[in-house]
Amino acid sequence: MKSIYALILSFLLMLLAVTWYFPRYNQSGSAAVIAWDVSGYYMYLPAIFIYHDLKYLNFEKKIVENYHHSDNSFQGAEQPNGGKVLQYTYGMAIVYLPFFFIANFLAEPLGYRADGFSIPYQFAIGFGSLLIALIGLFFLRKFLLRFFSDGATAITILAIAIGSNYFEYSSISGGLTHNYLFTLYAILLWYSIKFWEKPSVKFSLLIGLFAGLLTIIRPTEIISFIIPILIGIKSWKELIERIKFLFQKFLFFLSAIFPVLCFGFLQLYYWKYVSGHWLVYSYQDQVFDWFNPQINKGMFSYRAGWLIYTPIMIFSLVGYFFLYKLKKEIFWFSILFTIVFIYLCFAWSIWYYSGSFGIRAMVQSYAVLAIPFTAFNEWMIKRKWKLILFSSIMLFFTYYNIWLTHQAHKGGLLTIYGMTKSYFWKIFLRYDVPIETRYFLDCSERFDGEPKNNKTIFFTDFENDSLKYNQSVQPIDGENSLYIDKTNSYFDICKISFPTEKYNWIRVSLMCSLKWKEYCDWNMTQLIIKLYDENNLELKKGKLLIQHVMNENETKTIHLDLKLPNENIDSVHVFFFKGNSWQPVGIDNLKVEVFNE
Repeated sequence: MKSIYALILSFLLMLLAVTWYFPRYNQSGSAAVIAWDVSGYYMYLPAIFIYHDLKYLNFEKKIVENYHHSDNSFQGAEQPNGGKVLQYTYGMAIVYLPFFFIANFLAEPLGYRADGFSIPYQFAIGFGSLLIALIGLFFLRKFLLRFFSDGATAITILAIAIGSNYFEYSSISGGLTHNYLFTLYAILLWYSIKFWEKPSVKFSLLIGLFAGLLTIIRPTEIISFIIPILIGIKSWKELIERIKFLFQKFLFFLSAIFPVLCFGFLQLYYWKYVSGHWLVYSYQDQVFDWFNPQINKGMFSYRAGWLIYTPIMIFSLVGYFFLYKLKKEIFWFSILFTIVFIYLCFAWSIWYYSGSFGIRAMVQSYAVLAIPFTAFNEWMIKRKWKLILFSSIMLFFTYYNIWLTHQAHKGGLLTIYGMTKSYFWKIFLRYDVPIETRYFLDCSERFDGEPKNNKTIFFTDFENDSLKYNQSVQPIDGENSLYIDKTNSYFDICKISFPTEKYNWIRVSLMCSLKWKEYCDWNMTQLIIKLYDENNLELKKGKLLIQHVMNENETKTIHLDLKLPNENIDSVHVFFFKGNSWQPVGIDNLKVEVFNE
């Protein structure tokens, strides 16, 4: 296949995902285009151009009430002077700007509210992001064709666009930063090559513009300057000559730095305007752990591991061997960038990037990782039997990626917040599993046999509890049931002594009633059991997110099992914790028992 056809096919499939499979522009709440993190990136625009309130964001409460796009407002941090600093830098607001203006111009004539969040704005950001993805793939193709054959380039375009999680973050979730950053990297690659072919102030300004945008969108992308500085370098001698050139032609350096300084000053001015301080750390408790990057977990964890959920990118890492042999002039900058990028990516305290489908923060690096990927393809297509073998593997990985994407949305089997190894392999490539399978999301230890020597050590039917179901919700059994919602979020059920006899397992069983389903893991009701020794030190803990194993309008008995450790257990603590959700959960007939296998 020619690479131009690969580009067209990729775009058509992404267009299909946006318009037919999962059109976010007409979704409500957190499923909308402008929701969660996107709302935080975007909020500068309605704050400035619609509500004229960038400092205090007094309009936010009404927007949240109308659209329910986030449980955390706009990810803002209130300052001592009353101002509210948005968590994210303003870079994404710049790239959203043309799409925002189009929506703002058309909203009222089309009969919608010009409030920044109605359907025209959702549509504009959603389809604008798809256009950005097409631009990115277009420039990536141009760059790759400078060094590799059309066939090898075509395979890379299809593999990344359809076979990796780039597909998710360029189409269905295209409004996030990763799609835009990928495109900016692809453009930067192209103009870096153009500059060194024919150095000029025009190209150095463009390099500064795109590298500056990358940095102001996500400050760690300042490593993007590795690309224009080192691209084309094959030896230390050439590096020294390049440094000398930049000192001799200092205007090129200044023209590249100037846009970056402008972007940076504007961010400092925003912080000063809102908080009264030139520097504000808006991420609060989220930080870098420079001396303990979670690279192993980031690569291979079942929670979100990059190569677990995007295995097709293994070919890119292997491709560095062939890139070194084939194209040294684009090897050194590429491998240095990749090493630094991976380190920064997994040094972040939330290395799994909450709600991430296969480490979404890696997606923008695919513009650079496409280079060794294409080098691998170049080697592969010259060996027919290997071409057949590796093409088959790539097709399987592509199918796997499409299956994952479906399960993350309509299939419902993929729970990206809390995946476990046990659950992963029970759902692998399946489209339907018993709901009981979802127990393995929380407890890899589950006793499926017939318990022996059962002993009940605690029981309550809540009949003497003052907390009752009210209004339209009825008790499960008897006259009273425990009622848990956002206003009653923590319940200490019992802390009891453990029996002296020897047992292998402990089980907490209960009747549970659920009217409305909660799909966000951190909002779910947690049943927690903890075991302590005689010094009140925790020996072991088990947890079950109740909504994982319940359907809407369902009442049934569920249970949490925990295999007992060898240490001497002194006491057992059972309690419930409810996340930030209004969806009520009813509990009745709770029993704690111990037993043997």
